[in-house]
This record gives sequence, C-alpha cells and structure tokens, in this order.
Amino acid sequence: MGVIAEYLVNGAAPSTVGGTGTGAKYFSDLPGRPGWASSNSGVNAAADSLQQGAVPSATSAVGQLRVPGANRLNAQKFYVTAAGTYGSDSGDPSGTVNIELVANTNTEAAPTYVVIASLGAAAPKFANAEGWLLDAVLFGDSASGLVSGYYTGMVGGAFLNQAGTAASVILQNTIAGINFAPTAVNSYPFGLLVRATFGTSDATNTASLFQFQISAE
Repeated sequence: MGVIAEYLVNGAAPSTVGGTGTGAKYFSDLPGRPGWASSNSGVNAAADSLQQGAVPSATSAVGQLRVPGANRLNAQKFYVTAAGTYGSDSGDPSGTVNIELVANTNTEAAPTYVVIASLGAAAPKFANAEGWLLDAVLFGDSASGLVSGYYTGMVGGAFLNQAGTAASVILQNTIAGINFAPTAVNSYPFGLLVRATFGTSDATNTASLFQFQISAE
C-alpha cells in the first residue's frame, strides 16, 4: 500500500485548532519546505502552492486534501486515515469535542461539505490528552457517481463513532455526483478535510492532527 496524497503534518509538527467558539474549526496543512514548488528546466513546471499552508473554513476549502483524478481511483478501493489528539480540557472539563472527516463535493471557493465519518461528541478526559483515529475505506466509480464505504473510529484506545462503539460502521453519508476522470490542473474528483467542533466555548479547547493521508494498494 502506498500513500498517494497527504498533509505534511507529522509526529513532530501537527496542525492544531482550538480556543473559544463553538463553530467547526478546520485543520490545515503545513507550509511546504522552501523551494518545494520550484520549476526545473525540462523536468517540471512550478507547482501550485495555493494548497500548502492555507486554512480551510466553512466558506472556503482552499487547503483541502485533494483526491487524485485521471481515473487513478475509479472503481478502486482506497483508504483515508486521520489521526491526532485532543484534550486535556482542563479549563472546561464538562465540554465536548467531535472530530469529523468531511468531503467537499463542490469548488474550493464555494464548498459543499458532506460528513462521511465522525467520532461523535465526547468529553475529553480532564487529566491528560487522548489519541483519536478515523480510518475509512472508500470505494467509488464514475459510472454511478457514488462513493461509499465504512470506517473505524477510536479514542483513547476504545472504539468510538457517531453510532456508539461499534468497531466499524458504514459512512455517515454516501458521496454523490463524483467523476474520477479529471486531469486538468486544479481539477479533481472531490476534496477531503478534517474538522473539530467543541461543544462549549473555552480558551483551553485544543485538538491536533498528526496524520492525514490517502493511500491505495
């Protein structure tokens, strides 16, 4: 299995959201290394750097993780993994946090978000942070335009998702109207984002994303 698209977040450099407010907070990719987008004569054109370091929001998906086109994943099983930590909610121990994996089925400038997997609203432990995982298996094709699948969620070593504690559940919503064929620059089947929503507004709210990737066999 190989990684075909990913955020640059890692075990030493996560993307972190939190603080006051109860609206969804979107994790962003890290800025690219200096010169990563440079062109090389006879080898490649300069890359589009718009995605790297951009912060998505409820009204803009710039910075999303793009699912590759050119039929690379048409009628293929592929995997989406998001992992991180949240808590400890020391200043607001009764508050909750929900981590969601969402698909954007419209443009980056005018996104339409569809929740496909989530951990459900849970109260972080007071004393220490907890690790969380969303691991989804997706399958779709251009003929039907549908993307479906199932996922596993975990928090603090225990299974957890919006439906309770089942080990694996089907996606919360099927994605529709998808074409895996696009090949043009900045054209892609759909985008993926991870967001955190805190149940109460508190300055100590915090959640981090250490891994976000698409892989295929």
